[in-house]
Amino acid sequence: IKNAEVKELQIALGCNLNEYNEKKLRYGRVVIMADADVDGYSIMCLVLTFFYKFYPQMIRDGKIFWGKTPLFRVNSKNKLYYAYTDEELETLPKGEVTRLKGLGESEPEDFKDTIFSPNGKYVQFTMEDAENATKFFEMLLGDKIEERRNYIFDNIDFENLDI
Repeated sequence: IKNAEVKELQIALGCNLNEYNEKKLRYGRVVIMADADVDGYSIMCLVLTFFYKFYPQMIRDGKIFWGKTPLFRVNSKNKLYYAYTDEELETLPKGEVTRLKGLGESEPEDFKDTIFSPNGKYVQFTMEDAENATKFFEMLLGDKIEERRNYIFDNIDFENLDI
């Protein structure tokens, strides 16, 4: 709660923690963007947990979204194409493929053509999504070491990690 980014988020929203007021809210929707990889999903869970704990009504009111960012940019015959999955990449024209490992590696043009375009891909978060994210986040960072270890060994393919 004392984190500088959390305080800045409160200021940006116009509402103090646990004091959601739609009339004071500065924005009609909040779009969370993070890298399109495992680290980004962890950050997404953390931010969604923040809204679930301190601004649950914003989720109930349908104001929290995930802005999907592409994993790949393909430059083919001077035209840009974007893919959000490995499978989608296979369907695009062949050309120079750039793996967009993070938001910082993307060019402003990438955002203009994807997330900030009229065809941007957004997913509206629900309370069920937030509850699941919170359970996942608490399991990964909580005190139940056995549960965390079991999850990691049951769900991570250590031979094919995308690092």
